[in-house]
Order: sequence, then C-alpha cells, then structure tokens
Amino acid sequence: MITDFAKEKLARLLHEFFTEIQFGTGADASNPFVNSLDAPLNTATLTLTNVMSNDTTIDFTYELVGSTTGISEQTIQEVGIFGALPENDQFANVGNADPGASYTTESIMLIRIPIDPIRVSASEVYDVVFTLEVE
Repeated sequence: MITDFAKEKLARLLHEFFTEIQFGTGADASNPFVNSLDAPLNTATLTLTNVMSNDTTIDFTYELVGSTTGISEQTIQEVGIFGALPENDQFANVGNADPGASYTTESIMLIRIPIDPIRVSASEVYDVVFTLEVE
C-alpha cells in the first residue's frame, strides 16, 4: 500500500517533471522497455499544460493545431508524454540542499497511449486531454 502522503508527492513529481508531448504514427503494442514512440512525427519539443485537479490526479492537456510542422495531414495513432529527469546515478543531487548542486537529465517517456487513427487536417484544432491518477 502506498500512503496518501506518498501518492500526493508522486503526483507532484509527475506534475513538475513531465511537461512535453509527442505524436506518432505507430500502432504497435506498447513495450515497457522502450523510451520513445514507435514512429514519432514531431521531433521538436511540444510543451503541454498539466494541472493537478486534486492531490493525486493530473490532467495533461495540449491544443494541437493541425498546421503544426511535421504533423499536418498525417494520421496520428500514438501519443507520448515525456519529461526531462535526472539520470539514475544523479537523483541524490536533486534533493541536495546545496543550491549549486547540478545534475544532467535524460528524456523519459512516462506513458505511450495508442489511439484510434486520427487524420490531422491543417485547418483543424484538436484538444488532447489525458488524466493520470496516482493510486
């Protein structure tokens, strides 16, 4: 059992670190050992909005403009949420009280969501919303 206090802290960590979104054309089954989309469309970082709707729930939202470079007129079949986290051997530096402590980060995929195919029209705007609850 994870305590309610720890659930809230985990949710806050996810809220702070996972702030990017990618879209792709891959439709294969998810592999938990992969850290990227099957076939990403956008290589540029797209910053999403994430809001804590309560102590343990985060709503990730993004307004996808159909004319976005690399995505327009493509068929999206997967979405990934990413964040820049400290490398495994540097997590101790994150909580270090020394304000001069530094660490390097790596891009980590939190979740890959396969979706029904959506053909992106350049003239449309799509609201993308994912809710994640820490239980």
